[in-house]
Amino acid sequence: MSQFNNAALRVLQRAQTMKQQNDGSVLVEKSTEPADEQKDPLLAEDKNKITNFSDKYGFPFALNNSEENGNGDVLNNNIKKQNGSGSQNGGKPAKEFDVRDRFRRAGMKARLARRMEKIVEDRMTVKQIFNRYVQNSTLHGFRFIFMKTFVIRRIAWAILTCALTAAFLKELYDSVDLFFEYPFTTTSTIEYVPSLKFPAISLCNMNNFDANRIKNSKLKKVYDMGMIPFDHKWGDPGYDLPGEELISILRNSSQPIKNDLLRHCEWKSRETAKTGVPTLCGAQNFTKFSNLFGQTCYTFNPGEMFGKTELHLNETGLNLALKLELDLKANDTLHGVQEVGLKVVVHDQEESPLQQAGFVVSPGFHTFVEMNVRRTENLKPPYATKCGETPLKYWKRDYRQSQCFLEQLSEKVKSNCHCRAGFMLDKSLPYCSLNQTLTCLIPIVHQFDRKTNSKCPVDCETIQYITSLSYARFLSSPPIGMELLRDKTYIKKLQTTMHTEEFQKYIEENIVVVQFFYQEMKEEIVQQEPSYDFYKLVGDVGGQLGLMLGASVLTLVEFVDLFLFTMYHQLLRLSRRRKREHETDVM
Repeated sequence: MSQFNNAALRVLQRAQTMKQQNDGSVLVEKSTEPADEQKDPLLAEDKNKITNFSDKYGFPFALNNSEENGNGDVLNNNIKKQNGSGSQNGGKPAKEFDVRDRFRRAGMKARLARRMEKIVEDRMTVKQIFNRYVQNSTLHGFRFIFMKTFVIRRIAWAILTCALTAAFLKELYDSVDLFFEYPFTTTSTIEYVPSLKFPAISLCNMNNFDANRIKNSKLKKVYDMGMIPFDHKWGDPGYDLPGEELISILRNSSQPIKNDLLRHCEWKSRETAKTGVPTLCGAQNFTKFSNLFGQTCYTFNPGEMFGKTELHLNETGLNLALKLELDLKANDTLHGVQEVGLKVVVHDQEESPLQQAGFVVSPGFHTFVEMNVRRTENLKPPYATKCGETPLKYWKRDYRQSQCFLEQLSEKVKSNCHCRAGFMLDKSLPYCSLNQTLTCLIPIVHQFDRKTNSKCPVDCETIQYITSLSYARFLSSPPIGMELLRDKTYIKKLQTTMHTEEFQKYIEENIVVVQFFYQEMKEEIVQQEPSYDFYKLVGDVGGQLGLMLGASVLTLVEFVDLFLFTMYHQLLRLSRRRKREHETDVM
C-alpha cells in the first residue's frame, strides 16, 4: 500500500504544478517528490489510477496548506473557496463544511479499499478458517475436542461426541425410513345435513331369463343341453346364431319391468307425508341396462346422465322414501338356477352396478333397507391407496374405478374375441355370436379379476351407501293385513283369483316387498391423512439433534458453510498466486 500512497502523492504534486502554471494559485504547498514524468516513468500510469480513484470515491483536489503525515497520507488543513477569498461570511468559505465532509467520506472509503486489498493479499488458511469455526460452532462439545487443554479431556469429549453422533445417525435413519413408508391415519367424522341425495337402486332377477320364452326361441336346443344360464364351463354348442339375433333373444327372454316384474312403486317424502298420499312411480322411472351375461336389469333414480332428475330426501323414517313390490315369477325359473330372489345394488349415480356385489332379498318377506352415506377421501401416490385418475375412452364424466374396470374388460373382450357384448359401450364391433359368447366372452368375463388390475387406481373421492337389512313376513298365514291393502292393487287381484292356500304359497314364492329409507340425515366422512409428513420428519430430526448433540438443523448448515467458505478462500489464494507468477514472468 505504500507504493499506492506514494503514487497518489506524486499525482497531487503534479496537479499543484499545473495549477500554478495556469492561474498562479497553490493547490498543495509542500511536495516531497518531483513531478516530472521523465524522472518518474510510472507517473502517468499512477496519475490515471489516482484519477479513477478520485472519480469513484469523490476525492476533492481543491486543497491548500496540505502537509504529509508520517504514513505518507496527505491531510487537508484548509479548503479554499473557489469563488472568492475566505473573508466572506465570517472568514469561512460557504462550502467548506460540505467539501470537508466529502473528503472525510472519501478517506474512509480509501481506508476500506486498502483493507479489502489487504484481505485479498492475505487469504485465510484452512487451519485459520477451521479454528474460527470451532470457536463459534453451535455444536456443543465440538470446541472442547480441539481446544488447548489436557489430552485426556479432549479424548473424552471426542468419544462422547462420536457416540452421540452415532446414536443421532441411527435415529435419523429410522425417521427417514418411516417417512418413506408414507404412513397415514384414517379419521371418521359424522356430519349432519339438512338434505341427502337418494341413491340409484339397480334390480336384477336372479332368474336370468324366462324359461318359457327361451323354449320358444332358437336357444331351445342350447337350453335342452343345459347350457343356459351361460357358464364358463360350456363349450361349442354345435351350431351358431348371429350376434344381433342372440342379443334380441336374450333381451326378449328377460323379465320385463312393465306389468310383469314391477307391481307397485311409491315415493314418500315430507311433502307427500303431509297429505298421506304417496307419489306413485312406475316403469317410466326406471332405465334398462345389460348385465355381464346379457340379462336386462333396471335402475331407479339413475340421475342426470340418463335424463332423469335426481331425487333428494329431507326427512327420515321407516315409512318414507321408496317402496317396491315385485313379482319374480318363480314358476318360470330356468332349470339351472338354484336360488330365487332379487339382487339389489345401491350405488351412486356415477357408479356402475356391474361387478358390484349388492345384496339379495327373498320372496315372501317385507325387507327394510336402512341406508347410510359414507364419503371417502383417499390419498394420492406415494401413499398406499394410490388414488388418482386414468383417461377413459368411453366414459366422459368424472373418473370412476368401476367404469375403468368395465373399459378394461371391454378391451380384453375386444382384443380376444373380436366382438362386443351387450354391456360394452364400444359400438365399432358386431355383437358376439352364440359360439363366440360360449367359447370366448363368458370365459373372459369369469376370469377377469378387477383386484389385480393395476391400471385402474381407486377414486380419490367416493360415495358409498352402507345398507342394513331387516325382514318381516309379508301377509303371513293366515294372510293378515289384507284389509289394509288398497283396492285394485296387484296383491288384491291375486287374492280374488286364488284360494287362500294357493294365494299364500304364491306370496311366499314370488312376491318381494322392499322398502328403502334413511334412519338419520347424516354423512360419514372418512378421510385419510398423512401421519408422518415432511414437517414431522424435520421436527424429529431437530429434536434428536438437539437432544443428542445440543445443536439444531442450522448446525448442519454450518458444516456446509464451512466447506464452501474454505473452498472460496483456497480458490482466491490460488488465483492470487497465479496472478503473481504471471506478473513475475512478464517482468
